[in-house]
Amino acid sequence: MFTREQILALLDSDVAASTDPELGVLTEAISAALSDRGSYTRDELSRLVEVGRAVSTERDTRVALTAELDGLAVALTDPTPEPVVEPAVTTPDPVPVAASAGTVSQLAGHRNQPLPPNDELPPAAVIVAAGGSPGGGRTDGTPISNVVELGSRMESAWRGTSPPANGAVFNRAAQKQWDAAHRFTQDSGESNYRTLRTVYEQAQAAARDSVYKGSGVTRTLQAASGICGPSEARYDFLSLTSTDGLIDLPEVGLTRGSVQIPQSTTYQDLRLEAGVGQSYTSANGVAGTTKSTFTVACPGVTTFNLTGWATILRFSNFQGQFFPEYVADTTQTALAAHAQKVNNGLLDAIIADANTLTYSTSDKGGGAFTQFIRQVTFHVWLYRDKYRLARDTILDVVFPYRALGAIIADVAARDSTTTAGLMVASAISQLETEIGARIQFVYGLMEMLDAPGDFGDEVYDALVYPAGAVIRITGETLDLGVVRDSTRNAANEFETFTETFDAVATTGYEIMRLTDMVLCPNGETGSRVTITCTSGASGS
Repeated sequence: MFTREQILALLDSDVAASTDPELGVLTEAISAALSDRGSYTRDELSRLVEVGRAVSTERDTRVALTAELDGLAVALTDPTPEPVVEPAVTTPDPVPVAASAGTVSQLAGHRNQPLPPNDELPPAAVIVAAGGSPGGGRTDGTPISNVVELGSRMESAWRGTSPPANGAVFNRAAQKQWDAAHRFTQDSGESNYRTLRTVYEQAQAAARDSVYKGSGVTRTLQAASGICGPSEARYDFLSLTSTDGLIDLPEVGLTRGSVQIPQSTTYQDLRLEAGVGQSYTSANGVAGTTKSTFTVACPGVTTFNLTGWATILRFSNFQGQFFPEYVADTTQTALAAHAQKVNNGLLDAIIADANTLTYSTSDKGGGAFTQFIRQVTFHVWLYRDKYRLARDTILDVVFPYRALGAIIADVAARDSTTTAGLMVASAISQLETEIGARIQFVYGLMEMLDAPGDFGDEVYDALVYPAGAVIRITGETLDLGVVRDSTRNAANEFETFTETFDAVATTGYEIMRLTDMVLCPNGETGSRVTITCTSGASGS
C-alpha cells in the first residue's frame, strides 16, 4: 500500500530512464492514487494524469522496440533465402504443394478455384527445397520434380532433426515459390496479434490482382504431411467491421445540448398569398380595388436536442491482463458498430421529418439503370421546380447501398460485360454533373437483416433534399476510457465507457422520401417509339 507522500515522490521519477519493474511500481502507485482521488489537489491530479500518459507511451514504445529486436535477431540467425526465378515446368499433372510449419499465413490467404481450359492454364506451381533443414542433398531453392523426391527430402529432414531442448522443433522439407508481389514469410519474431491482419491484407492484394489485372488462377497450397508438432496458439483477430457507408452531412458542433433553428420561408409558403406578386390593372384603379397585403408573422422556431449514444463494455481483469488482443479487437469492433448504429438513428430522424411520396412504377419500362436515372432526374427537376431554386442548386440524393448492386447487375445483364462496376461508377459521376446532384449509397437507409432472393425481389426507398438543408449536430465525445470502482474491483472486472452526442437538424425545406421504387436488373433499355411530326411541322 502506498502512502500519499510516497506516491507524490514517485511522480518525480524519470519515466524514460526507469526499468520495467520500476514502471510497474509507478503504475500501481498511480492506480492507487486514482482510487483515492479525493485526497489529492487538482494540480496533483493533473500531474498524476500526465505521468500516467507518459508511462503508457513508454510501455508502447518498448513493446514496439522489443518486436523489432526480435525480428532482427531472427533475420540475423536465419536469413530468408534469396528469391529464385521459377523455371518452366512441363509436367501435365502439377504435384500438390508442400507447405512447412510456419506457412499458416499462406494457407489462410489462398483457396481453391475452378481451373480454366487447358490452353489457358498458367505454369504449374513449383516446389523447391527449403532452407533450415539438414540432409536431402539439395541446395536451397532447387526445384523438386516428383513425389518420391519430396518424400525422400522429408525423411532426410526428419532424420536430421536434433532432440529439442524444450518444446517442439520444426524443419522445413520443401516450400512453394510465390510471385514476389504476394510472397509473405512469417518468422518467429513476428508479433502474434498482427498475423491474421497480414494474412487478410495479402489475400486481398492477391484477389484484387486477380480481379482487376487478370493475373490468372489462384494456385492451391496444401499442408505437408509428416509434421507432427503441437498446434501453434494464435492470439489475433480479424476486425473487418468499418465506418464506411455512413451518410455524409454538413456538421455543426454545439456547446450546449440543443439548438434552435428558425424555419425558412419557401416559395411554396408564398405561392398562394394574394399579397405577394399580385397583379393590378387600370381597371382595378378605376374600380377603386384595394391591393392585398401579406402580413408577415414571426418565423416558427424548432428546437433540436442532441441524443447521447453510449457504448459500455465490461471485461474481466483476466481478459485485460492475459488476453489484451481480445479486449482491443472487441473494443475496435464495438466502436465501429457504434458509428453504424448512430448512422441508423440519424437516418431514422431524417425519415421522420420527410414528406413521403410513393413512386408509381406503372408503364415505366426499362431495367434498373434506366429506372434509376429516370427517378433521380425527375425528382431533382421536380424539387427545383416546386421551390423555384436556382437551376445550379445541388441536391443530395440518398439511396440504400445495395441499390448500387442492382444497377451493376442490370448493366451486366444488358451488355454481358465483366466491367459493369466501372461503367456504372463513370455513368453515375457523369449523371451527377449533368443534373446537379450528389448521389450517395449508404448503409442503414433500409436495413437488410435477411437477404432477399435477388435484387429484383425488393423495392427501394430514397431521399432527396437540397445539400445543406439537413445538418448533423454534434457535441463533444465523453470518453472515460477504463473505469474501475469498488464494485467492479470486487467482481474482478473493469469497464470502458464512451458516449457521443449526435442528432440532425432541418431548416424548413422539404425532405422528399421516395418509396416503393422497383429496380429490376433485367437488362432492358426502355421502349423506343417512332416520333411522327404533325402536319405543318418542318425539319431537315
